[in-house]
Amino acid sequence: MSISGFPTDKFYFAGFPPLKNKRTKYFQELASINNTLVLYESTHRILKTLEDLKNSFDQTKRIVVCRELTKQFETIYRGTFANILELLNKGSLKGEFVIVIEN
Repeated sequence: MSISGFPTDKFYFAGFPPLKNKRTKYFQELASINNTLVLYESTHRILKTLEDLKNSFDQTKRIVVCRELTKQFETIYRGTFANILELLNKGSLKGEFVIVIEN
């Protein structure tokens, strides 16, 4: 969270999103939370999850996606959902991801 630069006084840690059932409802409920949000996601589902988040949240929300934190190939992406989806489609999708969404 500290690397995001978003407020850390109140946050909601959502863990991993559900794999299949109730994903839309899950993301809509997250969109109604007024705190900084933190999620984890795997390599295989990062693009799908960002697309689902983009469809549920305000398009102008700032987000930070971190790949391989504290490892040699750590990468930080900052921007909107659309910006980051574009960047990830061009880059490496290997590793573990943390998604931080501005409140």
